[in-house]
Amino acid sequence: MNRTIGPMLLIGVLALAAGAAGSFAMTWLRQSVAGGAPVVADAPPQGRELLAVFAGESPTKAADCRCFATLCGSLADVIEFDGRQATPRLSRQGHLAELRQVSRELRLAGQSLGEKYPRLAGAIETFLDPLIPGGKGASAVEVTPDVRAKWVEGHRALSRAAEWAAGGL
Repeated sequence: MNRTIGPMLLIGVLALAAGAAGSFAMTWLRQSVAGGAPVVADAPPQGRELLAVFAGESPTKAADCRCFATLCGSLADVIEFDGRQATPRLSRQGHLAELRQVSRELRLAGQSLGEKYPRLAGAIETFLDPLIPGGKGASAVEVTPDVRAKWVEGHRALSRAAEWAAGGL
């Protein structure tokens, strides 16, 4: 493992914890204002697809969808923060992929939303792959400001879509 990623993973984990607290507060506020009823506005891109992905019998589907939203939003924040540093640590797409994987494993305590919701990986790939130069396996591709901006916006858009979907579950 590349030693330069270690501190970034710690920052990512801290950002995920802060994001989870923020997501809980926003969910509570939204439900308080709406009297507990789900708030469903016009769907953002991917929103309806994520709503279908998380629909089903799981009693935790809305919480899982919000957790996914928080994870995506936190990853966007960490990737953006790293890009503002004099020497960004996440300099290759492989670093970004590793950050995503480790953050997901730590945030979900080893559980897999992909196993629980088998269509989730496909929905993520459909949305993110066109934004990522070289697609899967392009781990050596340099993270330029433009590439970083695409990763950040892609994760923010997924976060917004998942928040929207959670409101309809």
